[in-house]
This record gives sequence, C-alpha cells and structure tokens, in this order.
Amino acid sequence: MFVRVLGSDPRPPVLLLHGQFIGASLFDPLVERLARARRVLVADLPGHGRTPLPPALSVEGIRLALEAELLRLGVASVAAVGFSIGAYHALALALAGRVRVTRLALLGPLAGGDPETLAPFAGFARMARAGEPLDELFATVAIPPARAAADPGYVARIRAAVAAAPPATLAAEFDAIAALPDLRPRLGEIRAPTLVRVGAEDRNTPPAAAAQIAAAIPGARLEVVPGTGHLLFHEDGPGTLASLERFLVEAG
Repeated sequence: MFVRVLGSDPRPPVLLLHGQFIGASLFDPLVERLARARRVLVADLPGHGRTPLPPALSVEGIRLALEAELLRLGVASVAAVGFSIGAYHALALALAGRVRVTRLALLGPLAGGDPETLAPFAGFARMARAGEPLDELFATVAIPPARAAADPGYVARIRAAVAAAPPATLAAEFDAIAALPDLRPRLGEIRAPTLVRVGAEDRNTPPAAAAQIAAAIPGARLEVVPGTGHLLFHEDGPGTLASLERFLVEAG
C-alpha cells in the first residue's frame, strides 16, 4: 500500500483514509493546512492512486497492508481521520491495536451493518462489472436534493469523478462492503478520543447510524452538520476543516 508522507514533526502523525469513488485527492485542502505543523500520512487504498488492486480485496487485507506499511515506515501510533468506508478502516485499525490510534475522526462513518442493509452492495458490484454507470445513482443518494437543484455544476463534477473510477475497483470495493464484518459490537473497546461528524441529510451513512457509533464509543463527540449530505469536504469544506483542526490540535 502506498502511503505519502509529508512533514517531519516528531509527534504521532495524522493518517488520512479516503472513501470510495473519490480517492486521496479529497483530502488535499486538509493536507495543505495540517502539513504546515504536523506530519501527515495520506494512504492510497487498493485500486486508487499508486496502490494496485489485489486479486482478492477484503477489509481485513486492507488493514493488514496498511499496518505493514505504517510499521515499515517506523510509525507506531497515529491520529486517524477516515471518511465513509475510510472511517471503517480507521476503526478496524484502532481495534486491532498493532498500530496505536491516539485520536479518531470519523466523517460520514460506516462501522458495519445488518446483512439486509449490506446486501444491495453485491448488486452494485455486479453493475460495476457489467459496465453499468453508477454516477447518477451515487450523486442522487450522496447529494441532498436542495443542493443538487441549486448547484447543477456541483452535481456534474461529482458525477464526473464517479464515472472516472475504475469499474474493477468499484466492483471489488462493493463486494468487500457486502461482506463487511460488523465492528459495532466492539466499539465500546475504543479508548481514543473520537470525533464523529455527519451531514444531517446524509443518506449514505445516516445521522442515526452515526449517533449510534458515537454513543457506543466512550466519550465520543457527535457533530451533525445541517443542510449537508455525505460529501462533507465538498458541501461543508471550511466547517469540516476547522472542526478537524480543532480536534487534532487538542492532542497537542
């Protein structure tokens, strides 16, 4: 797994874990601000950027590859920021304990789900393998209707980003999500200070699910952003950046 390293601050670095469709470029504004004072690690998850897609993709395989690369870099502890499925990877990293997670920021988080909730992802995988377009479906679910009506250019940009994602990567990710181990029963084991931030109109990872995650992690802080859907960095960029900076600075 390729992990880009910026900065040389001796404190535990900040690890950024992106979601589906849009890769690590999602974090560019945050990287620019954090790297002025902190060491920042930006992971390319499998099938994105400089990390190839393995023959068989699983969330456990992603965690093991991520741990191996962090330890190879001499990184024993991190503050982890994860978006969407990236938040799941951050939680899995914290629960495994091979790399100590000192703080957790979970944006539009996913921590697992009931089989009925995850079953549709297998169908999305079949659509991706068949070459069926997913850009309209994703945009319809991810972007609140009012925002979509007010800013068709934004919708077009998101659809273009989704359409550019390699179908093989999407199919493998959807299959992995369909078989996702449920981390929710173990969230009470997490002791790292945790921030959970979600859009009030998020239909990908609904606020009620985010609230359950926050309630299960001792001392976690929940922030629900009004008028915002799943794509917090796009729809609430300044607010999300400021929230993350405040949370990460609290660690000193």
